[in-house]
Amino acid sequence: MWYLLMVALLAVFAAGLLYVSFRAAGMPFVQRLAKGSWARARLGCAAVFLAVFVALCIILNIMNALVIFVHLFLFWAICDGVAFAVAKVRTHTRACARAREDAGADVQVQAGEQALAGAGADVGASAGEQAQVRECAAVGTQAQAGDPAITRRDFAGAAALVLCTAYLGVGWAAEHRVRATHYALATSKFAGSVRIVQITDSHLGATFHADRFAEYMDEISALSPDIMVVTGDFVDDDTSREDMLGACAALARVQATHGVFFVYGNHDKGYYPEELRGWTNAEMRAALDEAGVHVLEDEAVPLPCGVTVVGRQDRSEDAKGSPRASAETLLAGTDRSSYLLMLDHQPGDFAREAAAGADLVLCGHTHGGQLIPLRLIGGTLGINDAWYGHERRRSTDFIVSSGMSNWSLQFKTGCFSEFVIIDLAGTR
Repeated sequence: MWYLLMVALLAVFAAGLLYVSFRAAGMPFVQRLAKGSWARARLGCAAVFLAVFVALCIILNIMNALVIFVHLFLFWAICDGVAFAVAKVRTHTRACARAREDAGADVQVQAGEQALAGAGADVGASAGEQAQVRECAAVGTQAQAGDPAITRRDFAGAAALVLCTAYLGVGWAAEHRVRATHYALATSKFAGSVRIVQITDSHLGATFHADRFAEYMDEISALSPDIMVVTGDFVDDDTSREDMLGACAALARVQATHGVFFVYGNHDKGYYPEELRGWTNAEMRAALDEAGVHVLEDEAVPLPCGVTVVGRQDRSEDAKGSPRASAETLLAGTDRSSYLLMLDHQPGDFAREAAAGADLVLCGHTHGGQLIPLRLIGGTLGINDAWYGHERRRSTDFIVSSGMSNWSLQFKTGCFSEFVIIDLAGTR
């Protein structure tokens, strides 16, 4: 999917670059710099935009540079449309007003022209009088043309830049500020209460490193969780060895009454050869074991609080030739009087998990849709069963978290980074 997204973004970028280069070339100061040459103005604008794009690719990466420019193109087109509509309305309004105001003057102008034509040049009409007649005759034409000082070229580009900067600035803050999201659920399977904290999609190194991750773990410990779960994409394909080991050690600092449970996501085991990472999957597993983290790969662990934690392999394992166990198989041997908490990185198996009898399924993977257009496209294509939040199917609750970070993009629009707190109240 992401390769197709890259191709689509590149196509939109090429079309948008042509559009904004032609539009910017018409700005008065650009025309002055180009000495009235449209060819130089367009080429110059294209060169400037490309230079900025390359700089953003170096500073951020190509995906983030494309996101920034595609949003700029979109805002510019919107501002052009709004400015064009406003200009049309203002021109029509002014033309009507002037036409009404100058109706009497037009009659006088016509009478003057007839008098001049009848008397001929030898009547002795002064040059000033003839100029006045011509000026009055031009009033109607000026009203139809509108006010040339107010054009969409003067303001649309600047407005687009301001709006795009503000919009993506909010998206940057939503991505980099991790907040807590609370859910309250109830069950009749036990008495008392259980607090579950979920973290997912930390993608270490993308927006924060191990030291900041450790601060988040201290914040979570202060919430006194009974169970903490990590639902995949703990690391990314280019996470450093130092970040991986530091984050594993940080998990050991979490004071969860019944422990920390971990399932793999599609990035945890990596899409590329291990030597490119500089560390192996076995090393991360050993570091997690040393930190006291329970790594679940199609396993179920009953807890004394009345909850059974069921951890699924990620569905990406199916494509690797080692299919994961079905939800029905995993739950077949569990105590159904226990509250069945299932951890599944990708939200793509809701129907089977509900039919198998899971009480609560916790997922990540989607980053909350990441960007508004991606969420709309993904929802239309049905890529996931859900993108964010809580829903209930049959007797099963599903929660999809937007995660603590992302795999590449530095912006979240229409969502924010989070960890999840679930207070589960027993009603027995």
